[in-house]
Amino acid sequence: LSISVDRDLEPITPMARILTLLVVKPGLPVKSVGELTAYLRANPNKLNYGSVGTGSTLHIHAERYLFANKIRATHVPYKGAALMVTALLSDQVDFAFDSGLSVQHVRSGKLRALAVASNARSQLLPDVPTMAETGTEVNDALFGVYAPTGTPRPIITRLNREISRILQLP
Repeated sequence: LSISVDRDLEPITPMARILTLLVVKPGLPVKSVGELTAYLRANPNKLNYGSVGTGSTLHIHAERYLFANKIRATHVPYKGAALMVTALLSDQVDFAFDSGLSVQHVRSGKLRALAVASNARSQLLPDVPTMAETGTEVNDALFGVYAPTGTPRPIITRLNREISRILQLP
């Protein structure tokens, strides 16, 4: 069974947008996405990246980045963000897409954020460019409610209205 979001699902309403950062370990000699891309190109299959698990949104972000730039790195899945960030801090992995747990370590200088996977810069790290600004489209994780394609428009409209109303409740 293969489901395509574009083909098979109709968006009803967004629910949450997750901050996603591309971060590197402190010893990696890169200061931008372009430099990371060039470094990966010059060192094929020599770097590894962490994720919070195979098939996770953060894993997919990394694969989209690698695929878009025709570069390769080894995937190292972890059981959660805490273990992945710990691996970055202890030089077990070279880079990762992280959903915000690393912000405190970026602010303290223990990790380096190269980009935010979003359409706009983050208020938490306003000096960090977006992936789009660096030339690679990797957008933030948007979670929402969807219906099967072909759902009648009045049903989509009512679900949107009711879910939006519920989300505004205290």
